[in-house]
Amino acid sequence: MKVSVVVPVRNEGPRIAVTFDALFAQTRLPDEVVVADGGSSDDTVARIMSYADRGVPIRVVPNETVFAGGGRNAATLAASHDLLVNLDVGNRPDTRWLEEIVRPFEDDPSLDYVGGIFYPMLDTWFERTAGAIIYFDDCIGMTWSLEELARHVPPDPMPGGNCMAYTRAVWERAGGFCEWARKGQDRLYGTRIRNVGGRIAMTLHSIMHHHMAGSLRDAFDRHYHYGIWIGRMALSNSRFRTLMRLYAAGVALVLAAIALPVLRPLLPLLVVAYAYLAAWRKLDQLAAATGVPFSLKQRLAAVVILFVRDCAVLAGTLRGKLERRLQPRWARMTREYLEHGRQPTSPFAGLRST
Repeated sequence: MKVSVVVPVRNEGPRIAVTFDALFAQTRLPDEVVVADGGSSDDTVARIMSYADRGVPIRVVPNETVFAGGGRNAATLAASHDLLVNLDVGNRPDTRWLEEIVRPFEDDPSLDYVGGIFYPMLDTWFERTAGAIIYFDDCIGMTWSLEELARHVPPDPMPGGNCMAYTRAVWERAGGFCEWARKGQDRLYGTRIRNVGGRIAMTLHSIMHHHMAGSLRDAFDRHYHYGIWIGRMALSNSRFRTLMRLYAAGVALVLAAIALPVLRPLLPLLVVAYAYLAAWRKLDQLAAATGVPFSLKQRLAAVVILFVRDCAVLAGTLRGKLERRLQPRWARMTREYLEHGRQPTSPFAGLRST
């Protein structure tokens, strides 16, 4: 089975090596790599082309939409083969990643869309601490056996953009990826594939390590902008709902404490209780599972990371929801894509279902 790896990029120069070194160390190499460049102004393309002498053809095509969804469409359209595997720069695939995500298609040619497992990259103390708070289930999942991991896979899985492969046939039926969304386009694409009756499967053997935010500012920006797009597209967000209930209760208690001074001593106790349940307890569980403890510095940083994440999710999602109400185009474009695969404007309109 011939395989094309599609890579959307834009100004990714410093992160090319971690991804492409791992790509060319795979147990199975791709038959080609198609890169869609969204107008990079740095040395991204030059760094990628430095791998052109390693036995795998590399082509670069323009991505006029800039966003990752449009890049995946441009690369898929230009690809020579009918099995496409997505690779996002900055992520680090396990050595058997490509072999294992292709295997389900070889075993069952009727499959349309396959997802693998993705774990956070925990190379620094900040990434490990933030991972424990933000991606706790993924971090603890790294310590599970294959049998334990299988028990936690939902019966109706939805592959994530960090680790996915799809056929050209289902991409055409779905109308390609959503091109106008900066974030969340992989969730829309998976939902669209389900809407057109595509066969979806998961493999626990294909593993991708995705890059984490490296600072508080990066963490805020990532979750704030993701929240904006989740709100604009009205995608399900259980974390937002939980945080809204939690912080609404907190605001109500603060207002009650203003009127009733006897309640004021409860406020710092509740903050400490939340810090323990949402941060420190996770650190303790991950330390017990890995045998690597967290320092006092990391425990203090975990509380800051927790509240930065909460603020970003709440502020971004609330903004997105408000924009959806004030600008009906977001609801209209989301509905038209999910129902018909239509894009507002697209150079690939000839492939869209009508």
